[in-house]
Order: sequence, then structure tokens, then C-alpha cells
Amino acid sequence: NTILTNSSTRINPRLIDLSNPEGFDRLFYSADDGLNLCTCSPAINAGNNSLNPEVSDILGANRVYNGTIDIGAYELPENPTTGKTFFVKENAAPGGNGVTWANAYNSLQKAVLNNCADTIKISKGKYVPSLVTRDSSFNIYRGVAILGGYPDSGNPTDQDRNFVINPTILSGDIGVLNDSTDNTANILRIHCPDTTVLIDGLIIERGNANLVVVNQPASNYQTTRGGGIFARSNNLLLINRCTLRNNYGLYGGGLYFEGTAIDINKSEFSNNNAQEGGGFYSWDVYGQPNTNPNGVPVTIRNSVFSTNRGTAGTIMENSAFSGATNYRLENLIVYKNENNLGAGFRFRLQPVVTLINCIFAKNNNTASNAGVGIYVDNTFSSNFLNTKVHNTIFVGNTVMGATPSVTNSDFNWKNASNQTETIPFGNFNYSARSANQTGSGQGLISNAAVSLIDINNGP
Repeated sequence: NTILTNSSTRINPRLIDLSNPEGFDRLFYSADDGLNLCTCSPAINAGNNSLNPEVSDILGANRVYNGTIDIGAYELPENPTTGKTFFVKENAAPGGNGVTWANAYNSLQKAVLNNCADTIKISKGKYVPSLVTRDSSFNIYRGVAILGGYPDSGNPTDQDRNFVINPTILSGDIGVLNDSTDNTANILRIHCPDTTVLIDGLIIERGNANLVVVNQPASNYQTTRGGGIFARSNNLLLINRCTLRNNYGLYGGGLYFEGTAIDINKSEFSNNNAQEGGGFYSWDVYGQPNTNPNGVPVTIRNSVFSTNRGTAGTIMENSAFSGATNYRLENLIVYKNENNLGAGFRFRLQPVVTLINCIFAKNNNTASNAGVGIYVDNTFSSNFLNTKVHNTIFVGNTVMGATPSVTNSDFNWKNASNQTETIPFGNFNYSARSANQTGSGQGLISNAAVSLIDINNGP
């Protein structure tokens, strides 16, 4: 009649909050203990009465309820539930249990903390973390699908979802409105090494990851990275039809992810800012979470990166001590990003990158550096180029606001000796490039021959 968590069986015992065993009162032996059973726990009525010598559980309640003992130290004194979908509506009345739209939670935090919630459906509105401190976040530590875009009235179905008409905003603006200095550091923190997390149809805005707490270096690691989303050591994170905008971080304004297999689709990163990696910052450290010697897979497709700022619009970095992360970038628009080098993308330490059918337009390096669209830096790594670019347009990009005169203004590669290299034949093919761009691959054409409908009116 005992629960073993994190065992090889991977059966979730559905405890209230495994990460907070004492509960919010910081005292064991009270009803909010995190190791108490949720109403959907498979441990309910699953024990063997004949093996039990006690008349009460750890809280003093009857040890047997509903005829059969529960597994574990706590007996749930109510009937179990089977529903795994919960509903959130900003204008819902207080006290809802979240099981229907009519009884929806009025707080997203309540749904996130409900360990029975495998799917969370959210109506239009603005939602902030419940704790009004800069270190407060929506913390996702289990497999869950979080879906936005539902109307805020009636009993909407999935067919009623509309992300434009029903914007669902997760905001870091928790203090004085429109004052970023008191905004939360990370709006979402995601750590789920065993299963999949899906976020779909959300706007994530106004996180400010510049929070440095004295004498707390572990806390500072996450509170200075990923103003919109901080994701670390995830089995698989799916970001679908989301907008990450107006976020800031010392590393990764919109998103910071590390050791995380990720798939980003039909999403927009806009107007994010950072010291390094305005749109996002990715770092593969030791191939986490599954110690994959070939790194973790990252797929980004059908998405837009626009008006992001920092040292490189987006940084994808491979640890010097691990196998190379495999990035696949397809059908991307990279537009009007501005940074001192790699205004579009910067790749460090030889991640394996395949970039296909993308367009880099109107990006600007603010210093006289090559690689406005793509900058590859092989510091501490080999002289072999792992980045391949095909079927891609580079047009209208500038250096310090003017037509570039530097070599490799579109796609620059510096080897391990910090020397600019000619792009190898097999790494750059069937693309439109500037006149001063090196590379002799197949199907390369001049970007002077490219005519766009209106380059000044991008996505």
C-alpha cells in the first residue's frame, strides 16, 4: 500500500504537489500537504485492506473511505473523479472547480497547480501568476496541454477557438501596469523530463528576466533567462500558434531553452530584447535530458522572427562538452531584427543546422560586422561548417543602416582560428544572395533579381 514516485513504471500517482510536500503553510500533517492525493489519483481505492493495521491516516482521518483503502499515507475522504480537462475563464465567478465552462476557474494558476489537469482550456483574457512577486511564474512540471483562444461566454467547443478574436494573454505585468521594472522574471517555467508539454494559441508578453537575487546563484540562473519562457531539460516541448512579444532577458528575451527537445510551429517572436539572443537563446548542455550523445532535436517551422534586438537576434549554441544539437529550420521569415552581429541568427560551437525555404529581409547589424542574416562562430570547435542553407532569400539586409560592403554580409562563417572562411560548396545552394557573399554552390542567384510585393511592409 505504498507509493514510489519517479519509478521506472512512470505511472503518475497524481499527488497535489510533489515539489512542495509540506504545502503552502510549510507544515506537514495539514490538508494542503503536497503529498496528499488528487481526486484523480490512481492510488484511490487501490490498496489492500487486509494489510492495514491503522484506523486513521497521517492526518487523523478514517483510514478506509468508500470501502477500500487508498495507497499511500493519505486517505482521500471523497469520491474519485475521472475528468482530466479543466477550464479557465477570466470573468468566471470565484469558487469554480474548473470541471466545466460554467464552473471554470477564474485563475490559470489554479489549473496549473491541479495535478489532474492533463488539458487546460483557456478563454480570452489576460492572466498573470497569482503571487505578485517578481519571482512568480506559471510552473509546468508535468505533461500537460495548455490551449488558448476560446470565447469567454457560453459553452465553447474546439471548433469555436479563434486566436485573433479571442486573444489569450499570459502577462508578466504583475505590478504597476506598463512598468517593466516590477514585472515577473519568467512568465512560464517548464521542466518536464519524462513527457510532453504543449502550449497552443497563447500570447506571452512582458516578462523581464533581469532579476538578480543576492546570494542565490541557482535562482539567478533562471530569473535572468527567458523573460517569456524558461525551459530546461524537457523531453519534448511543443510551441504551436503562439506569440512571444515584448519580453526581455539577459539571455533570451522571448524564450530560453536548454537541453530541451522542442518543436515550434506557426509562432511569432517579435519585439523581444536581450543582452544575448533577443528572440530566443538555445543551449544544448550535455545532451539533456536523455544524455543523447548527438544532442537534442530542435525543429522550428512556419514561424516569424521580427524586430528582436540584442547580441544576435536569436542564438543557438552547442555545449563544448556535448554532441551537436540538430536544428531544422524551415519556412521562416526573419525580418527587421537589429543587433551588432548575426541580426537574424547566430550559431555557436557547431550545432548541426539545416535551414530551408526561409527569407531574411531588412535585418540590420548595428556594427561593421559580416553575417547580418546568419553568423556562425566556431570558437573552441572544429573548422568544419555544420550549417547548411538552401532555397533561401537574403534581401535588403544592411550594416549600420547602409548597403553592406563587408564580405559574407548574408551568411558568415568564422573558423576555430577566428578567421572568416569562404562558404563551402555543399553548404549554400539554390538561394538568393548579395554581391559580396561567398560560396559557389548550385543554383545561387543575385538578390538583385528578387522582387517582393512590399519589402517595407513585412509579415
